[in-house]
Amino acid sequence: MTQEGANRVAAVLDDLGRAAAVHVNSTDELARQILRATTKNDEDRARKDWPQLRRKTDLHGVTPWLSGPVRIAPWQALHQLAHVTALDEHGGGRGLAAHWTCLKYCQALHPAASLELSDEGDTVPKRHYKTAQSDELTRAFACHLGEQLMRQRYPDHAVNIVDADLVLRAGWIRAASTRPFGLKGCLKYFVEAWRPGEPSKVLLVIAHGTHGKGTVNGQLARATAHADFVQLGPYGELPTLLVSTELSRAKGVIIHALATPGEAEIGALPAHALQDRNFFPDMHIPGVDKPEPGFQLPAEDFEWFASVLAHTEAAGLMAFAGSVDEVNNYLTKQQRKSRPDRLVMPGISSVCDTEHRLHGHHFVGTDHVFRLHGVRLEVFSGLREDLHRLLVNGPGERAEHLRAYREAAYQSALHRPTAVWDLQWGGPAHIAANGAVLAIRRLR
Repeated sequence: MTQEGANRVAAVLDDLGRAAAVHVNSTDELARQILRATTKNDEDRARKDWPQLRRKTDLHGVTPWLSGPVRIAPWQALHQLAHVTALDEHGGGRGLAAHWTCLKYCQALHPAASLELSDEGDTVPKRHYKTAQSDELTRAFACHLGEQLMRQRYPDHAVNIVDADLVLRAGWIRAASTRPFGLKGCLKYFVEAWRPGEPSKVLLVIAHGTHGKGTVNGQLARATAHADFVQLGPYGELPTLLVSTELSRAKGVIIHALATPGEAEIGALPAHALQDRNFFPDMHIPGVDKPEPGFQLPAEDFEWFASVLAHTEAAGLMAFAGSVDEVNNYLTKQQRKSRPDRLVMPGISSVCDTEHRLHGHHFVGTDHVFRLHGVRLEVFSGLREDLHRLLVNGPGERAEHLRAYREAAYQSALHRPTAVWDLQWGGPAHIAANGAVLAIRRLR
C-alpha cells in the first residue's frame, strides 16, 4: 500500500458518506412531452400492424408530494442498490448474494453542489458497461424517490421496497416472461407503506436508466404501458411512479419522474402461512368485453398479497445479512423455482457469522474484503441483532416470526440514526429503516 493509494481511498470514503441534492425533473411540460412520445410510438406500432398498447395517460409531476429537495449520499444509494438486488437471480454474483455488485460503483458518484458522476463513473469504457451502470444505478435512485414520496404521503408509516417480478411470481407462474407485446422489459418495484395491524398502501415504480437525454422520453413512454400492465383491485386504482434516471457528466444525476393518480390499499399482514396462488395473467377493463393481458389482483386476495410483500422483504433481508439457509423459508414454491437450494459458489459463499456495533446498535451479518488502489477495504452488510433473531429463531410459523419482526422494526424505524458516517467504525455506515446496515472502512 502506498501513501498515494491511502490518500485516494480516504477521499473515496469521504465522498461516499457526504449527502448531496439530486435534480428531479417532474413538470407539466415533461408530461406533455411523454404524451407526444406515446402518440408517436402508437403510430409506429400501427404501421407495423402491432396491437395497440394500453397506457397510463393521466400523468402529473411529483414535486407537490415532496416537501423539499431530494438528497442522498453515494453510500446510501449503494445501500439501496444492494438491498433491492439481494435476491437478484441473474449474473455470477448470485452465489455470494448479488448485493456485493454495488461495490463496483463506490467511485462512480461524487457529492458536489449536487450529486454527479465522478471521473471514474464517466469513463466507463464500453457501451455495454454504460448500459449496465445506468440500469443498476437507476434502481437506487428510482427506489429512493419512491421511498421518499411514500414517507411524505403517509407519515408515521414504515416503508419497504421489493422486486415486483419476484412478488408477482408467487401468484402468476408466467410473471417473469409476460409483458406488453413489442416492449423491452423494465425494472419494477413495489413500495409498501405500512403500520402494524393496518392495511398497507402500495406504489408501483417503473424504472429505466440512461446516459443520454435523448432516450429519456422514449423510456418514460414505454413505462406508461408497463405501468398499466399491473393492477391491484379495480382497474386504475394502483398509483405508479415512472422514472428515467439520466447519468450526465455535464449536468449530474437527474431523475426524470412522473406519477399517475390512485391509492391502492391492501389488507393487513395476516396470521396464517403464505401459499402460492395461480392466477391467470389477464385483467378486466371497464368497457372492454374480453379480458386483456396483464396482472390484476382480485380485492379478496389483498391479505394474501400483503403477506407476499412482507415475506419477500424478509427473504431479501436474510440474503442481505448472509443467512442464506433462511432465504427460501420466506419464499413461496413458485418464487423458489429459479433459485438454488443454497446460494453457494466456490470462493464467494455468504455466511452470517460476523458482528459489529454501529451507531450504537448491535448488528449481525456477513462481510467482504476487497482492494481499492492497493488498500484493503472491509464491507459489512447485516441486520440489527434483535430483528435478525426474530426472523431466524424461535418455534412457530414463519408468519408469527414476521409479525413480531414488523412490530419491532416499526418501532426501531422511528428512532434510527440518520447520519451516514460512524466515527467509531471509521467509515460510512448507513442504517435503513428496515434495520439493515451497509458499512465500509479500511481493514484494520
